[in-house]
Amino acid sequence: IFVSHRKDMDSRTINNPLYVNVVCGQTFTDPKKGKIGDNTGDNISLKSPYYSEFTVQYWAWKNQKADYFGLCHYRRYLSFAEKMYPEWNEQRFVFEPKMNQKALRKYGLLDYKAQKKEIEKYDLITSVTYECKNIPNIPKFKNVQEAFAKSPALFTSDKHINNMKDIVKNKFPQYYTSLVDELKSKRHRGFNCFIMKKELFDLMC
Repeated sequence: IFVSHRKDMDSRTINNPLYVNVVCGQTFTDPKKGKIGDNTGDNISLKSPYYSEFTVQYWAWKNQKADYFGLCHYRRYLSFAEKMYPEWNEQRFVFEPKMNQKALRKYGLLDYKAQKKEIEKYDLITSVTYECKNIPNIPKFKNVQEAFAKSPALFTSDKHINNMKDIVKNKFPQYYTSLVDELKSKRHRGFNCFIMKKELFDLMC
């Protein structure tokens, strides 16, 4: 599981061989202790201002070998706990004030063998979907396209999304119907957190 770390922050790492800590946009900063940079081998580190954690995903795809590949963030991990905890909202976020040993044990993030056993049961593990209308934003979003086009944090618009649709329709027509269905969907799957078999990871990349 490749953990994307910000280049401007010295964030905590988990002492677990399952997690590979990679600095996103390492090209623009000094090396961080205990972390690999996304600027070695075949990489797109220079594009991190535009692609964020996807430069880490690209680096892993082009430079690493594994049976399963995962992606998460320095402040956002998939839980391996054996039970569900009280949810803050339907996105199933559970917030912890600090990523200390107690929190890591609570969510099963230190037990490498148990995690490995759980991962190998599935082809793919990822975040849940949730209603776009329940995303805490004003005005409310009615579908996935609006969530991207009208979110002030994402710096995009309907114009950019429609350009993307035209490119996909012309260059990758086999994906066009799926893209349109996703953008029209009233349920969103966010956060770019996943673990999947190598074959699926290769196909996605």
